[in-house]
Amino acid sequence: MEKKSKLPVLIAVIFVLVWITILAVLMPYECLKLGNGAVYELNDGWSYIDLEGTSCTITLPTDLHTTPDEPCTITRVLDKDFPEGMTLLIRGSLQSVKVTLDGQILLYAEEPHKGVFYTPMASAWYLVNLPADSEGKTLSITFNSPFAAFSETFNEIVDGNGADVMYSILAEHYPE
Repeated sequence: MEKKSKLPVLIAVIFVLVWITILAVLMPYECLKLGNGAVYELNDGWSYIDLEGTSCTITLPTDLHTTPDEPCTITRVLDKDFPEGMTLLIRGSLQSVKVTLDGQILLYAEEPHKGVFYTPMASAWYLVNLPADSEGKTLSITFNSPFAAFSETFNEIVDGNGADVMYSILAEHYPE
């Protein structure tokens, strides 16, 4: 049996690798690094109706005087248009969270409160994708918790590109 030379295969592999390297160096590319963009706070301009029925303006994060197991809703008119792919980052602390935009449910995450094997999730980050035509619509976020210490807690809210808001969690809680 005749042995074939491996030299042509080796030359072809080297040629392909050199060609790929040349294309990678010369072609324009988009930076795909996670956390490349900005994350913006969406903490001002929120309102809620307190237990006496009075409308109050609040800035997040804040603690409101609410009752355990009673849903509390904060609202805000979105004053800017969000490009496609913009995401809200909302942190719940032992709370169920419902997010609506002009009545349309964008997120409903209920924290289970009962059961033999119930282990509460102390904090959860919720990523809510916003539609591109959100400007001028009313964003409502309803929080509910059976625990007195957490029924009145409203954490800060940020918005940005989905990858950027995820990176902001890592950067804040796991610094380099």
